[in-house]
Amino acid sequence: MSENEDSLFFNSDFFDEDLFENMMIQKKSEKATKTQKLELLEFIGGFEKWEFLPDDCKMYVIGFLNYWTRCQLSLCSKKDNQIVKNTILCVTEGVSPKNNGIIMRPRNLAALCKSDYEQNYREQAAVHKIVMKDTTIQMHTTTNFIRSWRFYQPKNSDHCFVTSKSVLEPDYCYSSRFQISNSNSQKEYEKIVKKVMKKAETNVETLEVDWKTNPEGLEIEKLDKLKYLRMNFWKSESVEFWLSRLNSEIALEEFILQCWEVLNFEQLDYPSILNAVSFFVPENIVMSDEQFLRMSNRKSLFRADTLSSKVLMEFVRKWVDDEIREDFEQLTVWTKKNFVKEIFENLDSYNFNVVQYDYGRWNIPLYREFFSHFEKFGYYGKFWQFSKRNDPFNSISLLITRQNFVVLRTGFPCFKNGRQDVKLVFPEDILFCNIYF
Repeated sequence: MSENEDSLFFNSDFFDEDLFENMMIQKKSEKATKTQKLELLEFIGGFEKWEFLPDDCKMYVIGFLNYWTRCQLSLCSKKDNQIVKNTILCVTEGVSPKNNGIIMRPRNLAALCKSDYEQNYREQAAVHKIVMKDTTIQMHTTTNFIRSWRFYQPKNSDHCFVTSKSVLEPDYCYSSRFQISNSNSQKEYEKIVKKVMKKAETNVETLEVDWKTNPEGLEIEKLDKLKYLRMNFWKSESVEFWLSRLNSEIALEEFILQCWEVLNFEQLDYPSILNAVSFFVPENIVMSDEQFLRMSNRKSLFRADTLSSKVLMEFVRKWVDDEIREDFEQLTVWTKKNFVKEIFENLDSYNFNVVQYDYGRWNIPLYREFFSHFEKFGYYGKFWQFSKRNDPFNSISLLITRQNFVVLRTGFPCFKNGRQDVKLVFPEDILFCNIYF
């Protein structure tokens, strides 16, 4: 309080000097008795003199109120609503409060979401990750601040509980909970989704969506900086809404899509998808041979029952002739077709520099560790090692079983006993998924 406010307060009729002196003498560590609390409450008069208190005093009092009492107070007037918004939010130091004061206020929350660099230049921290599922929404900033909403409906209840949580580890964790009717839960969920996407669409880099369908009325212009996209939908038409808003000039680092319906290649025909570093779609994609050859991913796994053995071997031919991206690591195509016999019979016509291994007898000591990695794809099939036409010390492994066509970048040049040779290395973090037909 200012000096004028101090003078008005201490010289007013409401000030009891004896009571004030007794309170000052009392030890800080001594807790007030129930009688003392009642006497103080009677002296203060509850909220009868609330309007006479300066804003700083009001904010200090509100700091001791629970969440619901604050909400009720905020409804009294516009001024009270503003004071409640501007008052204390939580205790820092990541510990439970013990009368050590509360120093965080909502108007300072933006400052929590800033790095040291952003603090200096007064720039708001960007939202870099959004996770949206049927009952939860999460928003992550570049400074590890997380805001989340969780919707929970008790069994046989007409109401839905919404828990809002704000976390900045290790400084604080603050949550609140409110109740709405089930009839309004979807509307409230969509309202939060639209608000989050409007705030983050231009900066978000990671997006995870797990919905049956997209909310009605959802509007998004462009996902200009998106790098990681993971989606799970019941309906394939929901997929196109998001893919059509990708930046065609940026290839995704990771694209994961799971859908309950068969997908058409046209639904995925976007530069940022076809050139994504990692392409993981364990669903059946209807595509032609020509469309397959347009894909240029470093790692890819998908199911396709419409491809021919000819186009799969054309992919091998392109790698052998150095026409595939230099950092290629994996191609896995799951299919109902059994290409083992067909490719084996026509392999000689391709004029490859190829060595066939007996996959059923992989326990040769020299190759035991290498071949053991292929067990997950099945024991029965044909296994070949193809070298580049202009470089015999760089090679790929081709495994064909009854259900899959697997190409892995495995052979690299090395020196053994002073001579150049090939070292077989199984790639790390390969894409794999059990698919049942």
